[in-house]
Amino acid sequence: RRTTSFLALVYTGPFSLGSSYDMALIEGMGQAMDALDFDLVVLNPTRDRASDETYTQYFLRKGVRGVVLRSTVEGRPVCEAIAAENFPAVVVGDHFEHETLSFVYADSYITSKQGIQHLLSLGHQRIALASNKFEDGDHADRYRGYCDALQGAGLTVDPELLFRIPAHRSDGAQLLRNMMSAPKPPTAVYITDP
Repeated sequence: RRTTSFLALVYTGPFSLGSSYDMALIEGMGQAMDALDFDLVVLNPTRDRASDETYTQYFLRKGVRGVVLRSTVEGRPVCEAIAAENFPAVVVGDHFEHETLSFVYADSYITSKQGIQHLLSLGHQRIALASNKFEDGDHADRYRGYCDALQGAGLTVDPELLFRIPAHRSDGAQLLRNMMSAPKPPTAVYITDP
């Protein structure tokens, strides 16, 4: 009789399964599972891990043999605790200095800066930034690229052009309505989440 082992997508911060990033992450992991003897589960250790249970004990109880940690800034302590137990783990969606954790992320600073520079070259000076309300390393890179491009063009970052919302498609239409109804609407928008 064969027993199934699981690879888990673990949310260390707020669940955001409705975002296009998370849906793509789950789809990609699901496709990879086809070639492995693992099944995919989604876990939230803050919900059902016993207070006297280590993360390793919790994962093994669930049949999990490795974890992909979907993290935000507030979830970093959970990532660090799992790394301290030497449980097989990799972090996605965030990145920070850590000696033993592995990270999968795209450095979006340069491309974000180039995107804003392109909008500036087209004559736009009131460029809005729409970004996920949850802090993580990836969104920090995008914000830094936005700011550096504006400042490089001699412009200051206008707080009225910064919009932090949950990364759900359903929020996008309302966001654009809010932007366009402002007394001084932006002439371009850099949206950091598709």
